[in-house]
Amino acid sequence: MSAQQARFVVVGAGQIGSALARGLAAHGPVTVVSRTAVPLPAGAGHVAKDISVDDLDDVVAGAHTVFLAVNTGYSAALWARTLPLMQARVADAAARAGARLVVLENLYMHGPSTTPLREDQPFSATSAKGAVRARMAQELAARAGRQRVASVRPPDFWGPGLSSALIDDKAVHGLLHGKPLMVFGDPDASHARAWVDDVAATMIAIAQSDDPAVWGRAWHPPVVHVSNRDLVAAIAGAAGVKNPGVRVMPRWLMGALGLFVPILKELREMLYQWDRPYLVDDSAARARFGLTAVSVDEGARIIAAAAAR
Repeated sequence: MSAQQARFVVVGAGQIGSALARGLAAHGPVTVVSRTAVPLPAGAGHVAKDISVDDLDDVVAGAHTVFLAVNTGYSAALWARTLPLMQARVADAAARAGARLVVLENLYMHGPSTTPLREDQPFSATSAKGAVRARMAQELAARAGRQRVASVRPPDFWGPGLSSALIDDKAVHGLLHGKPLMVFGDPDASHARAWVDDVAATMIAIAQSDDPAVWGRAWHPPVVHVSNRDLVAAIAGAAGVKNPGVRVMPRWLMGALGLFVPILKELREMLYQWDRPYLVDDSAARARFGLTAVSVDEGARIIAAAAAR
């Protein structure tokens, strides 16, 4: 399948990009754009491009919707250098093609909050990575008057076979073999999580809507709220193994190890998401699109079954 025939173009082949390709396959031809080839569902094609330098007009020509679901390494400096440029290049290409644009964001533009995060509340970033995301969200919002754009802002991902999440595939494998999950902050604090396919479903629902009120704004996907301790217990219970529990990394140790492990240094500024309840209001998407979140028990069963295969 050529890129010119694609009804949907997914830029990025990570956890959400792959879920989008699966979800979109039933709605029409899909082209996935990434630097390297990845496994794709039937009906999806692949175009190898580096979106920071390569032209995208030939890929998005004739597309109904372009989905931007790309990220880079977990570094504030790297984000600042690459992500705004990538977003601008993809948004410009979508505008020239007359295609809709749905962007995967996150919640880093918000700092600590004592109430559930809403899509319409002012940005309050307290981190360097949050400042980058706030800038990108503002730049995207400025386009709303001249092209059809919207975004989805999920909290932390959960689901089977993840490579980049607190409870990723490696962590699940460890849990099922009796290894406690290493966590930060308060292991009993309720924490919002978005199932990867629920995030993709929200982005697809937006793309299919012709209601002007759906566009020019951000949406939170359906979420569940569950603590790290309770989620580990649920996965262990679904797998029929002894609950290994959690182990909390002290803040001082995180700081010391951050001198040698870059990702720990980057995570320190985001500890406010883990040392207290981290809540997200998902009522708008549930009401507007009729979406629901995979429950904790159902998700735990799916994760345990996938890990056992």
